[in-house]
Amino acid sequence: MFLNLIIGFLLPAYLLSAFDKLAAVKGWRRIPEWFLLGLALFGAWPGIFLAMLPPIRHKSSKKSFINLLIAFTLLNIGLNIGFLYLFAL
Repeated sequence: MFLNLIIGFLLPAYLLSAFDKLAAVKGWRRIPEWFLLGLALFGAWPGIFLAMLPPIRHKSSKKSFINLLIAFTLLNIGLNIGFLYLFAL
């Protein structure tokens, strides 16, 4: 199950963030922020956070993105806890 989580969420989000960083450097078309934040809301936030670390450092200095990413991460965690509580009764 943990491997499914990594393959299904963490790795694609990390790779998309890495590609977006490459696109920014090369002047290519970028991946919209709302798409990356949407991925975070659906559980891909660990991969996006990992892409903010070296060597990629994707959007690591953009405070507005970081604030929204943290908010979407907390919302995702809260929803997961809520669903666990709701269906565990």
